[in-house]
Amino acid sequence: MALILSPSLVLSAAADYDLTAPVLGWENDITVAGTSADSSVDFYPATNLANPATNLLWKSASTDVQYVTFAINEEEPIDYLGIARHNLGSGGIIVEVEVQLFDSGEWSSLIDGFVVANDAPILVRFLETTANAVRLKLTPLATPPEIAVAHVGHMMVMPVGIPFGHTPLIDGRSTRITTGNSEAGDYLGSIMLSQKLNTQLAFQYLRDDWYRANMRPFVKQGRGATFFYSGFPDSHPEEAGYAWLTSDPRPTFIEAGWVNITFEIGGIVE
Repeated sequence: MALILSPSLVLSAAADYDLTAPVLGWENDITVAGTSADSSVDFYPATNLANPATNLLWKSASTDVQYVTFAINEEEPIDYLGIARHNLGSGGIIVEVEVQLFDSGEWSSLIDGFVVANDAPILVRFLETTANAVRLKLTPLATPPEIAVAHVGHMMVMPVGIPFGHTPLIDGRSTRITTGNSEAGDYLGSIMLSQKLNTQLAFQYLRDDWYRANMRPFVKQGRGATFFYSGFPDSHPEEAGYAWLTSDPRPTFIEAGWVNITFEIGGIVE
């Protein structure tokens, strides 16, 4: 898992941004109609990127420099991009993020080229902006790129941190296996049937007015809602992930002006 910060965001953090605050990227401006790519394999179109399912991939047929483009609503602010279930790390593919500002129509660099260490979810955070479109510039080495899910939107920045006792999603493995034993009782080995991630995100003493204005729309999405998130962006950027709600969250209004809420979430194992 990886969290990538734009240099301009890092420079602005001292005055305007708290890079230690947990973030949830659930708002997604990517649409089927607005998604395109320079190259696609048959039955693996770029429009799959607008689907939250991680088993539906866009697959490129090319190892040339190429673009994946997302047209978005120029009136809605954006400050993050998320990528899940990809081969960008194992393929050694250089990723750049570019933006097309509505007042010029020209493309400019938003995030300089980077290479991730593995195929875990990627969360890219940048200064809030508005644009006509965002695109990925992909420079493969020898392997055509593949991506299942992409988000572009505006993050929900939490006003409080995650309390002690939290299990990071990356550590919350749940494995189902079948084990073989001989007639004599010897251990013959195990076969993994499935493996997934799950944990809880608990937030305590949220202002009730903040909850109503910022979090209630997310809670209304209910079970199955997907999002990119980082619980400890500053200290543990490698723990950013792609997750979904496994139950309907229920806020508790504990006293006048304050709310507690816990999210039960699941995630993919990379």
